[in-house]
Amino acid sequence: MVDVIITPNARAACCDPRLIYYSAGGLCRALAQKGSDARWVDLKQETEFIPSEIACFAVFFGNKANAFRRMEAARQGPAACRLIIAFGPFASVFSEEILSRGLADIVAEDDPEFVIPPLLQVPGSPASWEAIPNLSFKHEGKIVHTPKHSFHELDEIPFISPYLYSQGHRPAFIMTARGCQYHCVYCDRNVLWGGGVRHRRVERVLEEIRELVEGQQAQVIEFLDEDLAADHKRLAALCEGMRRLKGNFYWQCSACVNSVSRDMLLLMGRSRCREIYFGVESASPQVLRRIGKTYGREDIINAVRWSREAGLKVEVMMTIGNPGETEADRDMTLSALDELGQGITVRTNRLVVLPGTAFYRKGLSEGRFTQKSFFEEDGVIFYG
Repeated sequence: MVDVIITPNARAACCDPRLIYYSAGGLCRALAQKGSDARWVDLKQETEFIPSEIACFAVFFGNKANAFRRMEAARQGPAACRLIIAFGPFASVFSEEILSRGLADIVAEDDPEFVIPPLLQVPGSPASWEAIPNLSFKHEGKIVHTPKHSFHELDEIPFISPYLYSQGHRPAFIMTARGCQYHCVYCDRNVLWGGGVRHRRVERVLEEIRELVEGQQAQVIEFLDEDLAADHKRLAALCEGMRRLKGNFYWQCSACVNSVSRDMLLLMGRSRCREIYFGVESASPQVLRRIGKTYGREDIINAVRWSREAGLKVEVMMTIGNPGETEADRDMTLSALDELGQGITVRTNRLVVLPGTAFYRKGLSEGRFTQKSFFEEDGVIFYG
């Protein structure tokens, strides 16, 4: 038996729990596809369980403290795990610390669905692990990092969303691609997915949606892509496919304000899209430039106006505490919000440093924090 373990998320603002579930769900389905007896273990704060011989822990910034505590517990007693594997963006960034402290035997740094199943099919010795990419482990007192490899055969992963939906997760989460074309200095999504953008075939995505809608009567589909509108031709094919599906459902997504167009948003509205989320962050050109954004105030205004014309509910995220942000910068953002008017949802969040991001590397170089403190402390770290 192989356990794929989700621990409680203590820092929801710093780590999207949906991505933890989606990443772990993909691993669980991939293990089952390769013949392993995989068990999904979703731990609550005080839930105790007897681990199996092999345990795979999802380690993100938001749940790292709980994950480490559970990993230590899995080492104890007569039923201690023979092999502990850590995966996820935080584990990838801090693989050496995790291995040096004996929290895990192996860290799968990218694409765990592709590297952990073959890992469990070879003899359990470091010599046999060296041929598998994206792994870190200790061998003869030294930490070994195998070569990096980016897997593009995403369609080989079994459907994740129907599996999560059957576990009770609502709405139905689905992804059509991994990675993001942009490189915002605060975002860890490319840390999670290994960098670059890799796509699933549109036909395969529509098959998964059909299984959710027609097979499980899912009523809400939520796309977890960073920017679903990045490729208009691809999105148009998805919209046309969803428009033809039978069933009572609607969908929602995230997009960048400079990726959408009026015609594309109208097509999305006609294809049962009901809500769109824009990570706007700021309307100050100086702030946007510092955090790696390539759009401006006009792009923000147009994207929101066109979305509302298409009948979509709009939610925008604004960030405070951006580097070098002044009162004048904040006034520009407030002025843009006033121009957007009523009828949209505005959420604010303070900019948090996430491991592996450009902000994280810059903060280390400037001495704002150390790698050790970032690994050990359970609190939130802000750049400012």
